Amino acid sequence: MGRNEQQARTQLLMRALMTSSGVRIADFARRNDFNPRTVRRDLESLVAGGYPIAEAEPGRYQLDPKSTRLAPIPPLLPDELLAIGAARENASEWRKTKLGRALDSAWCKLSMNHSAATTAPAAAPPSVPAALSFGEHLGINYDRFHRTIETIEAAIAKRVAISCRYRRIRGGEESERIIEPGVLHVDPALDSLYLIAYCRLRNDIRVFAVHRFLSAHTIDSKITARPALADATALDGAFHIWRDKTVSQIHLRFFGDDTAHVAERTIHKSQRTQWLTPPNTPSADTVLDIFFEVAGTQELLHWLLSYGAAVQVISPPSLIHAHHRQLTGALARYPVLPPQPTESASDFVTEQNPGDPPDLFRDQTERDRSSTSVAPTSGKKNAQPLSPVTPVVTRGK
Repeated sequence: MGRNEQQARTQLLMRALMTSSGVRIADFARRNDFNPRTVRRDLESLVAGGYPIAEAEPGRYQLDPKSTRLAPIPPLLPDELLAIGAARENASEWRKTKLGRALDSAWCKLSMNHSAATTAPAAAPPSVPAALSFGEHLGINYDRFHRTIETIEAAIAKRVAISCRYRRIRGGEESERIIEPGVLHVDPALDSLYLIAYCRLRNDIRVFAVHRFLSAHTIDSKITARPALADATALDGAFHIWRDKTVSQIHLRFFGDDTAHVAERTIHKSQRTQWLTPPNTPSADTVLDIFFEVAGTQELLHWLLSYGAAVQVISPPSLIHAHHRQLTGALARYPVLPPQPTESASDFVTEQNPGDPPDLFRDQTERDRSSTSVAPTSGKKNAQPLSPVTPVVTRGK
């Protein structure tokens, strides 16, 4: 029997012993197709190793709930050790938090113990093949902000306010504020760490990017608990982390190959999808509608721009105009285009399909041959009609 198999069996037995009903050796062995004598030897080894196991009744064992002794940590399998290492390597946004430091400490202890027991290198036991890889993290380096994070965590623990200087991303405006910290929030989609807090300057709940604090220190001002600072409440309805008081009903229409990319993801927890083309439609001709409601559309607008001409905003009108302004503004950056390289033309040029929205990125030299001016973005005479597409088949979430 291999060492890994024995460890796996022992850990399975440990989990059974930790339940309120405990474990009967015969039943446990039969359920898992183990030899009862082998299971009993495992049980005896655990008792000899210091685990507070008691016989609750004849033949039934469990960890003694009244015992004050701490049970030793079972040895980790190589895969389990690597899993902890992988979690540590991908904790870049919260690596400098108290929890992240605890993960570093646990990894060092466990890898050292594994190394001492197996003589394998602590960082990566070679017996486990590299079946999973992770992309390089290229986001924000939070090593520079470890003092700010420590200050925030100390304020949360002591329930005191923070005096800080903060820089807004728009306009670079700097302001002195006193805030009441609630919770640090990690957003995986944005690769960033945020603080949800009550801002005394704005008299409202705000979300602060940790890396935009220019200075921060605790002050002797006790704060009371604010349930609204919990991330589930403060961010309710937001597209990511910026929440507005106005809730908008969103209707988006996606075209072509990008419909598959969108359909296989959850864009928002409230979303509902509707295919407007039959299942056997070629991918280049597919049309997909997505409906959801969101509190604040600024983050949504940035996300929409990543799809270029493959998405059309159907409603609300405010988002239609905002999206149109961004796209026409982008076109204004290219009044004259250089000749299209023939070797890469297929990478960027797609045919216009019936029912598609106007192709905002087609060769502008044809449209602007006599002028480089950009049409106004408002007014009825410049409004773009919505594409008339009739629903054919519906597939809800």
